[in-house]
Amino acid sequence: MEQARKNFQEELEIDPQNAVAEFVLGQLAADVKDNATAIQHFTRATKLDTGFMEAYLGLGTALNSAKQFAQAIPPLETYEKMAPDSPTGHYQLAVAYAGAGRREDSNREAALQRQSSEALESVKRKAATAIENQSGSHAPEQK
Repeated sequence: MEQARKNFQEELEIDPQNAVAEFVLGQLAADVKDNATAIQHFTRATKLDTGFMEAYLGLGTALNSAKQFAQAIPPLETYEKMAPDSPTGHYQLAVAYAGAGRREDSNREAALQRQSSEALESVKRKAATAIENQSGSHAPEQK
């Protein structure tokens, strides 16, 4: 982990505009519960690449972890606009709303999280069935 951190830090020295390096450094910091550092890196990644969905999710999640719920709402709402079917986005936004005292918004997001999780599971089951059926049609006949 430390070597990866050093490598991405060196990458930023070469290319200070590298949003991916900022994101990875944010994720590495979040993994060791260094929320302040994670927030800094994720914030920078969102500024360097305004279309970098995962950076907004990382920032919102790190802010939630730091109990900065009101500050977590804008990046999570941005993420949710980019990925409206993401159960994780709905979950994190529900947490942020709840922490900020917005109970109705939190309940709505929790319901959306459940719906999107169920829809994702349905798609996974259909894909698995399709793969299974396709595999079965190519299997050699047994006598």
